[in-house]
Amino acid sequence: MKSAIKKVITLNKKEPKTAMEVMVKMQEECGELAAEMLRYIGKKGANGNTKKILKGKILEEGCDIMITVVSVLEKFGFKEKDIAKMIKLKCDKWKANLSKYKEWEKIK
Repeated sequence: MKSAIKKVITLNKKEPKTAMEVMVKMQEECGELAAEMLRYIGKKGANGNTKKILKGKILEEGCDIMITVVSVLEKFGFKEKDIAKMIKLKCDKWKANLSKYKEWEKIK
């Protein structure tokens, strides 16, 4: 993951779009991911695509979102190590919250 973050940061340094423009692009990508997910679960026409193809499109759109998020963060001057450290901290917090759910389930 770190090398992927580094690659996005390197490419983004040459990107002329502002952070706000990249943020708008991220919103577009979120809509595209939602559309592919709706197709996958049958709530929107699949346009003749198989589940396998739709799953690949979900991966593609999800990665587009990840790239735009890293791009926005880089526009604010964050480095690869900053992003990786924050992801680790957030995952640790998520993990702690998941353990609380297990305790709650025991109470039921």
